Amino acid sequence: MRRSLFAILPLLIYAVPALAQDPPPGIRLSTTYQTQNRPLLAVRPVEGAGPTGEVLDSITTIVQRDLLNSSRFNVIEGVPQSLRTGAVDYAQWNSLNVVYLVTGTVAPATDGYEISLTVHDVVYARVVHEGRYVLPVAESPAFRMAVHALSDQVVQSALNAPGSAATRIVTTRQHGDGNYDLLIVDSDGYGLRRIAGFGGLIYSPTWSPDGRRILYATGGDRWHLVEREVATGQQRTFDPGGDMIYTPAYAPNGTTIALGIWRENGAEVFQYDISRSGGLRKLTGNLSTVSMYPSYSPDGRRLAFMSDRIGRPAIYVMDEDGGGAAMLSPFIAGQSSDYAAPSWSPTGSRIVFHGVWNRQMRGSYQIMVADADRQGAQIEQITARGNNEDPSWAPDGRNIVYTSVGDGPGGLYIIDAESKNRRLLARGENLRMAEWSPLLLRASDLAARQ
Repeated sequence: MRRSLFAILPLLIYAVPALAQDPPPGIRLSTTYQTQNRPLLAVRPVEGAGPTGEVLDSITTIVQRDLLNSSRFNVIEGVPQSLRTGAVDYAQWNSLNVVYLVTGTVAPATDGYEISLTVHDVVYARVVHEGRYVLPVAESPAFRMAVHALSDQVVQSALNAPGSAATRIVTTRQHGDGNYDLLIVDSDGYGLRRIAGFGGLIYSPTWSPDGRRILYATGGDRWHLVEREVATGQQRTFDPGGDMIYTPAYAPNGTTIALGIWRENGAEVFQYDISRSGGLRKLTGNLSTVSMYPSYSPDGRRLAFMSDRIGRPAIYVMDEDGGGAAMLSPFIAGQSSDYAAPSWSPTGSRIVFHGVWNRQMRGSYQIMVADADRQGAQIEQITARGNNEDPSWAPDGRNIVYTSVGDGPGGLYIIDAESKNRRLLARGENLRMAEWSPLLLRASDLAARQ
C-alpha cells in the first residue's frame, strides 16, 4: 500500500526543509520519546551443550534486539554472572526490578535444533509460557525468521499483545537511470536484498494478507499490475486498463484489490477482482478529481483513501462499496494543506498518513495518526523534523515504517506510535514506498511434537 508517486504527480510532491511551527487546532504535536510504563525485561543467555556457542549467542542476541525493537519493554543490558545459569531465583531478579525474564535451552535435533522457551513473570514468581520449538540449522535462510517468531511469542505471553518481529518490509530503490529495484528487508534491518528489477518503473508494492505475494504497478508504454510469489519468484500480470495504474491494496480476502486508475484528466479509486482478472468497479466520484491511495480496514468493510475533491489532497474514509465518504484529515479555510498515503492499522481503527497542514508556510511532510472511528477528533503528529512520507503499520498496530530525509541519514525508519522511539531500518535516500508485511511465521508453526 505504500506508494508515493513522486515524479508522476507533482501535485503530491513537497519536500523542503521544515520550519519550527505550532500546529493549528485539530493537530496535536506528539514527538517526545517516552519510556515510562515499559516493564523491564531480561533475556538470560540461551543454554545448550550440543549447539555451538555462536548459535546460542545468535539466538540470545536476536531475541534481545527484537524485544527492544518492539518498544514494549526496557531490556536489561548485561545479565549478572551469578544469574546467567541455574535455577531461576525470582527474588534476585525482582531485586533488579526485572518484571519479565526469558530463559531457553537448546539441544540438537534432526535437521536443526530444539529449544525449550520459558517466559517468567518475576513479580508473581510464576511461569506464563513454556513451550518446545524446532528451529532450522543456523545456516538456513529460515533460521532468523524462526527466532523472530519466538520473540513474538514472548510479547504475546507477557503482555497478551501481538508482536511484529517475524515480518519483512518491501520497498523500492530508484537508480539514476530511472530503473527501479524491488527489495525486502527483515524487520530488524537484516538481509536487505533485491528480489526483482524492471527496466522502468516499480510503484506501490503491497503484501497479500497471507504474506506470500507482493503486488505492484509497473509503467512505461503501458501500465499493468504484477503479482509476485515471494518464495518462487513466479509472476502473474493484470491489465485493468487506464492511462496509469498505481496504489494497489489487497482486501482482507486476498482476492479483491482496490487501486487508483488514471483515465483522461483524472484518477479514481476502483475495485478489481484479481482471482478472475475482471470485475472492475469504480468506487469514487468522477474523472475531474484525483483519488487514490486506498487502504482497507481489517474487516474489509471500509476504505481510507486520498482525494483532492475539495481542491486540496485530503484523507477520507468510505464504505468498501464506495458510499458514505467522510473527511478524516483536518481542513482549515485559507490554509494550503496536503495529506496523502493513508495506511489502516491491522489491529483497529487508527489510520496513519503523511501530510503538511500549510504548504504556504513551507512545511515538510510529517507523519500523522487519526482515528477512523472519531472523525473530527484531534490528529496526532508524531514526527517534526525532516521530510517524512509513505507510512505503513506493522502487524502489531503500533510500529510504523516510513521514508525520511533531512533528519539524520536518509532511508527507511521505524517509529513507535506510542513511545515515539525511532530507529533507522535501512540507509538510502533512494529507498521509497515501503510496506510492512503481515506476520510471516508464528511460534505455533514451530511447535515440537510432544
